[in-house]
Amino acid sequence: MSNDIAQLYTQLEKIIHAGGNDVSKINTFCDRILAAHPNDIYALRCKGTVLLNQGKYEAALGTFTKLTNTKYQLTPEAKQAVHGDSISAEERQEDQIEVAFTIGYCLYRLARYDQVKVILLDIAKSVGGEENLPAQAANLLAQTYYNLEEYTGAVAVYERLLKNEDYRDEQEQEELANNLCAAYAALNADKAKA
Repeated sequence: MSNDIAQLYTQLEKIIHAGGNDVSKINTFCDRILAAHPNDIYALRCKGTVLLNQGKYEAALGTFTKLTNTKYQLTPEAKQAVHGDSISAEERQEDQIEVAFTIGYCLYRLARYDQVKVILLDIAKSVGGEENLPAQAANLLAQTYYNLEEYTGAVAVYERLLKNEDYRDEQEQEELANNLCAAYAALNADKAKA
C-alpha cells in the first residue's frame, strides 16, 4: 500500500507542477490518498485549495478545519514529497498561520465576520500583534473591521499598510487607498450621527 501512496503523490505532484489545471484529477488523487490516510495534510490542503478556487467556500472551510485537527500528520511519502526529510517547528507554525488565514478567508466569503475577526486576532497574537500580521491577513482584518462597522480599526490597519508600503503593486496600493477613504467616510458618518 505504501508504494501505491507514493505513486499517488508522484502523480499529484506532476499535475500540480504542470500548472494544476486538471481539477478533477487533483480531486481524484486527493480522495484516493485520503481514503488510505484520512488526516493526510498534503492531500487535505490540495483538496481544500481546489475547493477554495472553485468558490466552494463551505466545503473548503470543512476541509481546512479538518487540517487544524490533524496535528499535522504526514505520511512518510508526503513528508518526502513536500518537505524533504523533516519539517521544522518554524515551518509548522507558518503553515498553521497560513491554514488559519485560509479558514478566515473562507469565513469572510461566507460573511461570518465575527468568526473571521476572532481568527485573525488570534493570528495577530501569535505573531506579536496586529502590526506584525502578514499584509494579506492585515488587509482581510481591515475589511472585516469595515464589515463589522468597526471603522476605527479598519482605518488604523489601512493606514499602517499604506505607511509601511505593505502592498504588492500600484493596483493594490490604489485599492488600499480607496478602502481607507471609504473607512474614513463611514467613520465620519458615524460621528455625525452621534
